[in-house]
Amino acid sequence: MTKKLTKPAGTARRAVRNLALLATLAAAICARAATPTISNVKAQQRYPWNGLVDIDYTITGDTTGLNLSFSVRDEQNNKTYTPASFLAPPSAAEGTHRVTWSPKGDGLSIISTNIVVTVLLTRTMVPPTQNGEYLVIDLSGGANASSYPVTYVASVPSGGFNTDEYKTTKLVLRKIAAGSFNMSQGGTNVPTTISKPFYIGVFEVTQRQYELVMGSNPCSSTSYGKGDDYPVHYVSYNDIRGSSNGAGWPASSTVDGDSFLGKIQSRTGLALDLPTEAQWEYACRAGTTTTYSYGDSADGQYMWYSDNSSSTSHTVGTKLPNTWGLYDMHGNLFEWSLDWKNGSLVGGTDPKGSLSGSLRILRGGSWYNDASYCTSSGRYNISPSSRGNILGFRLCCSAGLEPAGEHDMVQLWEGGPYWATTNIGAEKPEDYGYYFWWGDTVGYTRSGGTLSGNAYSNVTWVSSTGQQMSSSPFSSSSCPTYGKDDAERR
Repeated sequence: MTKKLTKPAGTARRAVRNLALLATLAAAICARAATPTISNVKAQQRYPWNGLVDIDYTITGDTTGLNLSFSVRDEQNNKTYTPASFLAPPSAAEGTHRVTWSPKGDGLSIISTNIVVTVLLTRTMVPPTQNGEYLVIDLSGGANASSYPVTYVASVPSGGFNTDEYKTTKLVLRKIAAGSFNMSQGGTNVPTTISKPFYIGVFEVTQRQYELVMGSNPCSSTSYGKGDDYPVHYVSYNDIRGSSNGAGWPASSTVDGDSFLGKIQSRTGLALDLPTEAQWEYACRAGTTTTYSYGDSADGQYMWYSDNSSSTSHTVGTKLPNTWGLYDMHGNLFEWSLDWKNGSLVGGTDPKGSLSGSLRILRGGSWYNDASYCTSSGRYNISPSSRGNILGFRLCCSAGLEPAGEHDMVQLWEGGPYWATTNIGAEKPEDYGYYFWWGDTVGYTRSGGTLSGNAYSNVTWVSSTGQQMSSSPFSSSSCPTYGKDDAERR
């Protein structure tokens, strides 16, 4: 479970969202009656500040074979910490628990206005043995199955993966090692690092695979390619992730339970998802810097596009793969990525693109498009509710620890700066607070400012030592307007 502590903009009241399970258990455990969940997470600094943070959480279900862990993400400064100094060992047993963390005990002094505290139940995947490791999901149980068996294969089996079996009743993903590359946009290279290995589909998800998970095939027309081993089209981003919780990425990685990903996650215990735009391009390029993963000129041996498609999609895996063994990364169908449309590439480590938007990114081009749409760097966008005969997807999955739980979000105190707490019911003067400061804390009081209706603006903040804060966001010129009853703003 993740508790997001953000700079608030409203009256102190709880704003909690219960989201769907990210990943639960290995297939054998998934079949048990009581699937474990984490809920009711509260991350609260002690008041008055004494250097300790209380983290409350509730566990339900059988946690046999799982480990409890914690993570603190400083979104403002792009740093992640693993808490280790607890006053008592955290409990992974069923029930409601409180653990007290000492940031100072871990040698930390964190100053930030945007902290995410995550409580995880984790299991360890089979340790990667080589770059050729594959993850195989058996979907043959169909839409009514309680679980799908998951196996890991160290190498390509005899006969290969490019067979009917792995395009219909089984779904195969290849492990991609971490590394760095240049994302490209308009001739500009943007240095990008993928810091952790991940799995990505060897093929686009096919119509039969989609039907086995969802119970139906959305491809009703034969005009644009219909068959068990054809890529599924006419699926929107919302069909894949959901239009409620699933629409929240990157703020949340949770998906709707009745979406394609919600169903396959619950039946495998894996955090399967769409790839980020960076993961997609990294996998597509496969170590190359050319226009396509195979060279700088369009080649029909590698892709279905307008020059050779006969105006329809085609069976997956009928063209040559890239050097990492991934088929149809160029052409056949556009593939959804997680990211919102962003004016320019972000780059950096594990980029997630824009924090919000109205259009999601598509990659790879399709049978309908000319070759210029099918390059490794081609970026296009469309509404997440859109369906079409050129829209499909492939799956992605992290390699390592898989989180199990749910998420919620909390708003803090009206007035700012803030003492970051999730103890919403506590008494606190509306014009006094603390900057989120996990280390030595300084208090600030409001000096001046304009109260218009139920909102302050143009507020100057003065520290407990008498020093006026002049840097953003505390200066009178840059202080935002905070509505007392606007708990959803941030």
